[in-house]
Amino acid sequence: MQPSFVKKYDLRGVYNKDIKDEDAFYLGLAIQRTIPLKKVLIGWDTRVSSMSLAMNFIQSFQNTEIKIHYLQTCPIDYVTAAAQAFDFDFSVMFTGSHNPWDWTGLLMHTQGGASVDGELVNKIIANYNEALNQEYNPPHINILDYHNFQNEIEDTYKENISSLVPLGKITEMKVLVDVGDGSGSKSLDILETLLPQVTFERINDRQLYDGDSPHTADPSNIENMQQLMDAVRQRHFDCGFAFDSDADRVLGVDQTGEYLNGSLIGSAMVDVFNNLGSSMNRYGYAVECGPSLYNTVLDVYNRGNNHIAATPVPVGRSILRRFLREGKVDIAVENVGHFYVKDFFMTDSGAFTIVLILYWISINGTLSTLREKHPDGQRTQFNLPRVENQEEVLEDLVEEIGPRFVGKENKKIEIDGIRLEFYEGEYIKSWFAIRPSGYEKIEKYYFGSLDAEDYEYLREKFKKE
Repeated sequence: MQPSFVKKYDLRGVYNKDIKDEDAFYLGLAIQRTIPLKKVLIGWDTRVSSMSLAMNFIQSFQNTEIKIHYLQTCPIDYVTAAAQAFDFDFSVMFTGSHNPWDWTGLLMHTQGGASVDGELVNKIIANYNEALNQEYNPPHINILDYHNFQNEIEDTYKENISSLVPLGKITEMKVLVDVGDGSGSKSLDILETLLPQVTFERINDRQLYDGDSPHTADPSNIENMQQLMDAVRQRHFDCGFAFDSDADRVLGVDQTGEYLNGSLIGSAMVDVFNNLGSSMNRYGYAVECGPSLYNTVLDVYNRGNNHIAATPVPVGRSILRRFLREGKVDIAVENVGHFYVKDFFMTDSGAFTIVLILYWISINGTLSTLREKHPDGQRTQFNLPRVENQEEVLEDLVEEIGPRFVGKENKKIEIDGIRLEFYEGEYIKSWFAIRPSGYEKIEKYYFGSLDAEDYEYLREKFKKE
């Protein structure tokens, strides 16, 4: 039987319900049985529960010769970058990511930074079940007995950012960041060092994510961005950004306080890397993205960069990082705020994405023009419980909507559910996507259009669902 903390993409759940301290201890024993280990890196976010799991995990390595290094209350891209750039046999981040404060869990990497997924997870869980026969030992450790890896990874982190973006070309500006009480505070410290011409101010930076935090640290929900939007508008910042709790997700607002989704920010990344002459030209857009990213890539292609291309990809951190490692894409964008970049340690980073957007502002002007340059249209999303005849429901919906777009080219994409794109000439004009959740027994519905009448038509059709 699978423990309740085993999800589609990671090991995660509500603390002391789905995942408990002793689970981390037994998972540590299981990983030692599954993977040959000499050197391990362990990091955790600002949740007390994440640190508690991390200490229990470390306890499982007592009386072994395995060397333990740690990163305390760090952004997840510290761990992922270290896994890719250094010689750790295994790296793990304890975090609840974008989920509410009472969630936590593990994101794991093998040597070279590959995500732990698939059959390897099955082996770990099988060994976890066997390890349950051993006596649980609560942690009796002093973290100072182990090596704090922060200086090493921060030096490498800064070098990578500086090598990819000409930081001196970023102009003076005033930027507000909602840290969400998460661990992105440390990566912002680095940006303040690299960009002295930029004034960063922070909100929700207690560096403790718990039940007293003012809102859920998930920027993909516009309701969680309201404080940032109001403050940018009222205090006249040039732009604003919000992290999730481990700072791999980030989304933004322009200088007027208007919300910018992941598709729009991905479009800005296309502009930036094309301006820099980057060899990273293969963009993956997740099935829940609006049309702006694809259409921006097409614009660049039509201007003469015939090496650039965009292709639909599934949602999921381990999947998209594997796509980067396998060379299927160079950059992958999820509308919820993940931006995976091959040359930035083959991972997603909220801080690095901020640097790219500040560079975009410096060469293009105010961020409010992004929506004008690369329109994404109107969009809506919602969730419904999954039903037994889900495939029939989807087929009926596709058949019902199809006649609206007769005479226009369309493309049906069966990746991570289903996505239909409706074109005007070469460009996507309307779209919808339906995909299963990786956490719950629900279907996620997304739809949108650059055309107001088509959007209203889709909204009415999906309302019936």
